[in-house]
Amino acid sequence: MVATWFLARLPLDDGLQDFLVLFAPLFVAGLVMLPFLIPYFDRKAKADLAEHRRATPSATDSASDPAAMGDQAAGPRDEEGRP
Repeated sequence: MVATWFLARLPLDDGLQDFLVLFAPLFVAGLVMLPFLIPYFDRKAKADLAEHRRATPSATDSASDPAAMGDQAAGPRDEEGRP
């Protein structure tokens, strides 16, 4: 409401003023909602990250067990398969 009133008082072209009167209050409302939306997205991101970590095998688990690594435990090899 305040943004619309302020923009209506500015000396702008009709097309630009109509555009700003429509979108500036939406922008201001988005800025006001931002502190309330950030915790929601933060919780969702943490839950997704926890699910990703649970679904993928840990790098420390396979690095501590050379038998689980198979051929990779011997180190890098060239094109012909030699260490």
